Amino acid sequence: MITVVFVLIVLSLSSIFAYLALSNKKDKKTPEIKEVAKSSEKTQEDEDTSLTANAQPIETEPPEEEEPGTCETTGDWAMSGECQADGTAIFTQTYKESKPGACSSNDKARVKPCCYQKGDWTDTTGCNEKGRKTQKQTTINCAENFKTREVNCPYVGPWSKTGGCGLDGRQHFIRNVINSVEPKQKTASCSYVGPWNRSGGCGTDGKQAYNRIVINSNQPTSKIENCCHMGNWKNKECHPNNTLRQFRTRTKGCGGPSVETKDIPNGCRYHKCRVQTWKHSNFRGHTWAISDSVSNVRHDDRSRRSKHDEVTSYKVWGGNCNATAYEHADYRGRTVPMYYGGRNVPGWFNDKLSSIRINHYPIKL
Repeated sequence: MITVVFVLIVLSLSSIFAYLALSNKKDKKTPEIKEVAKSSEKTQEDEDTSLTANAQPIETEPPEEEEPGTCETTGDWAMSGECQADGTAIFTQTYKESKPGACSSNDKARVKPCCYQKGDWTDTTGCNEKGRKTQKQTTINCAENFKTREVNCPYVGPWSKTGGCGLDGRQHFIRNVINSVEPKQKTASCSYVGPWNRSGGCGTDGKQAYNRIVINSNQPTSKIENCCHMGNWKNKECHPNNTLRQFRTRTKGCGGPSVETKDIPNGCRYHKCRVQTWKHSNFRGHTWAISDSVSNVRHDDRSRRSKHDEVTSYKVWGGNCNATAYEHADYRGRTVPMYYGGRNVPGWFNDKLSSIRINHYPIKL
């Protein structure tokens, strides 16, 4: 601001001095000439006085005004010097004047706004992952792009693991480093605890052994746990409908029942028991044999149309069943159980058998 005022004062003083020099040039005369002029003026006044009585008025023209001159400017204002802290500066332009003073000081120089940049850059952000940060400075009359800037900065990112802890007990790390000489990789000791691996299969006792690799850790390297051991399928029994039932054992690790079963249709051939009767005691006389129930021995071809009330002895063998003798047809009346082996019927039941019921049961294998 002081520079601007100084320039304006210099320009004003220059104009004043030019004007005074021109005025002195017109009035400058020697003392002798001045005296002669005075004497001449006095004589002339005397003569004029004698002539005024007869003088006639004379018309005169006013003196011509002095030309102000012309000033041509180009408008190419350019800052002269530096922009001041108040955001102003002296700007000058190219001009052409026909004579000195034709162009005013305002035509030659002016104080105008300018972009003042203090250069006191301070950080407004931290250094980002690209190694750049934003700064700002104090400005006056400046566009936005002069107020902030991005500059390089040293960025050192955090360490991150690459993979897991290795079998050698070492962990590898990497990080992002920009505009810095800091290392980008490193390794460090780590605790490696490998996965459990089975050692053999599940034992018949339902126990499974496991092993694993452990480095730089006090974790166990072996263990035993319950496991599911299932025995082989074994035949259990054959049912009257020829269904084979099988079973196998299961350990606690399997969950559920300790024995598992399954049925296989037509998986076996069931052999029914046989009941044979005789007309007389001790297995003598008319005889017949059956494997299924007979509701009326007289009307059944299997009993060879045996007459009612003529059975005295019997035998039961094979299969797995129980047989019951009834006093009357259609399984009515008093009964006598018929046991495996050979026997005579009780005395009260002699020659009284009229029907037999046979119940078959699974045969254990």
